[in-house]
Amino acid sequence: MDSKKTPAETGAEIPQVVAVLLLAALALSALTTLLAALSGLLLLLAWLLLAAAALLLARLVLAALLLAGILLVRIVHNFSYFGSSP
Repeated sequence: MDSKKTPAETGAEIPQVVAVLLLAALALSALTTLLAALSGLLLLLAWLLLAAAALLLARLVLAALLLAGILLVRIVHNFSYFGSSP
């Protein structure tokens, strides 16, 4: 029972090590690609949320302008209906 390995046994392990290293490199490459895609999706989501917030703000401004217009029309109508003098 010799603890030394023969050259044939040592040579048989080299392709296994290379295969493991290649699989690790492939997994790392796939993980990097996945993270890049996810960061792109997060960036797109951020832009979509910004656009939604801008649209909501524009909608609120238009609603405020419409309300101000309606109030102005009512004030002018009441002023002209009752006259300028009390």
